[in-house]
Amino acid sequence: MRQFRHKKNKMKKYNLLMILLLLFATGALSAQEWEQSLNDLRDLTRFYNRDFNNLEVKNSYASIEGSPFLYKDFRKGEVALKNGKLFRGEFRYDKYADQVEFRVKQGIYWVAEPDQIDYIKIDSIHLIYVTKEPEHPDKGSYYEVLVSGKCYLLLKEGVILQSAEQPKPYTDAKPAKFIERKKLYYLLNDQNNPVRINNKKIIPQVLSEKSSEISAFIKKNKLSFKKEKDLIRIVNYYNSL
Repeated sequence: MRQFRHKKNKMKKYNLLMILLLLFATGALSAQEWEQSLNDLRDLTRFYNRDFNNLEVKNSYASIEGSPFLYKDFRKGEVALKNGKLFRGEFRYDKYADQVEFRVKQGIYWVAEPDQIDYIKIDSIHLIYVTKEPEHPDKGSYYEVLVSGKCYLLLKEGVILQSAEQPKPYTDAKPAKFIERKKLYYLLNDQNNPVRINNKKIIPQVLSEKSSEISAFIKKNKLSFKKEKDLIRIVNYYNSL
């Protein structure tokens, strides 16, 4: 029993140490900012598992050509939780694993319980996590927000891993490599389900209460569902109605 308490106290001290390290990583803070940030970070213990080893990023892409990351390096950003708490640090998004990673002095870790997150900003990119089924919060995906408002326009980027090829007569071996996948665009409907825009009828269907106005706007301005800038115009127009 005494040994169990010792381990538990040791883990609590380790968690506090990790939180302080995360805080130091964000730069110097005033006394008031320090107190507020520390309170915020205490609430983020659910952000990580109690066993940090389970959340440490161990996969290595060193032998694979290309990059699975939205940005190749870590960028400054922030994470806002649904309870209103805010955390700042250094992040990157792994499009292949569909995970957000953060860096501290102790190593690189991935974000646990993403369903508790309101949004993540990495540099100029705004990400949200959308669950497929409310009863399964662990089954979801990250999307980039292009437009927010009554309706959200979302972008899903990804990569596929092409297997390595063995050498053949007159052909050298080829290493495994990441290949960019086609960009996919979604509308986030009022049921919080992302609906993929894969044909011109989808947008008026999802925005059904303003379908006549949307259809007229698309026709008048000769807009295409295949062009990102046109989709942004359409959703911005709908949100203005």
